Amino acid sequence: MRRLDIAGKRTASQIARASVLDRLLGDDDLDPDADGLDRLRDAVRRDLEALLNAHRPWRKAPAHLHQLRLSGFAYGLPDFTSGALNQPEPRELLRQDVETTIRRMEPRLTQVIVHLADEPDRLRSFLRLRIEALLRVEPIVARIAFDTVIDVTTADMALQLRNGV
Repeated sequence: MRRLDIAGKRTASQIARASVLDRLLGDDDLDPDADGLDRLRDAVRRDLEALLNAHRPWRKAPAHLHQLRLSGFAYGLPDFTSGALNQPEPRELLRQDVETTIRRMEPRLTQVIVHLADEPDRLRSFLRLRIEALLRVEPIVARIAFDTVIDVTTADMALQLRNGV
C-alpha cells in the first residue's frame, strides 16, 4: 500500500523511482537508504559521467542522416586530448560540446548550462566545469548541479553532485 501525504497524494520522494534499466539491473551503486529524489540524482550523475567519458567516432555522420545525431552513434564527446586546453578557444569549444551533448542525449535534464570554472593556473592538467540544469521526471522538477573535473591528459571526467542547489 502506498503512503500518502495529508492531502492524499504521494510525496515527491515516493514518486521518484529508479529508471527501468536501474530496476532491472538491481543497481547496487545507488544508496537504498536515500529517498527517491536522492537516488534519482545519483542515477543522473552516474549516467552523465558515463556519457561524458564515452568518446564518439571522430568521423561525423553524413549531413542527410539527421537521426544519427540522436542515436548511439553520437553518444559521448569527441576526442579532445590532442587540444591545447590551456587556451581560451579550445576550452570554450569543449564547454560547448559538453553542453550540446547533455542537451541532446540526456532527456531528464532541461535548461542545461555549462560554465567554465575560473582556473588561475591554466598549465595544470585538469579543467573544471559546473553543470547546472533542471531535472524533470514527471511530476518532479528540481534544480541540479554538478562540479566536474576533467583530466585533460586522459580525458577522464569525474562528476560530483553539488549540494545546496
